[in-house]
Amino acid sequence: MSIVLEVIIYIILVFGIIITTIAFMEEGLKKNERYIRVRREDAKVILTLKVEGMTKEDELLIADVIEQGKFENVYDVVDEYTLENNG
Repeated sequence: MSIVLEVIIYIILVFGIIITTIAFMEEGLKKNERYIRVRREDAKVILTLKVEGMTKEDELLIADVIEQGKFENVYDVVDEYTLENNG
């Protein structure tokens, strides 16, 4: 009976380690998918935030979310966006 218990504990530990490893690898892959702009002296990106019908607190929250990059997709933060090329 004790051998069966040891085998069950061993299997639980091995599966726990495998699941933990997969979870950390999956999170690491998400970080590698992030885009970081290559900075050049002759190029600028200017973001203008225009809000309608929000309180000042909500405006500051949205600005903080954008500043910190705490969103997965631009549509998580905005309803519409416009790309202008002035170059």
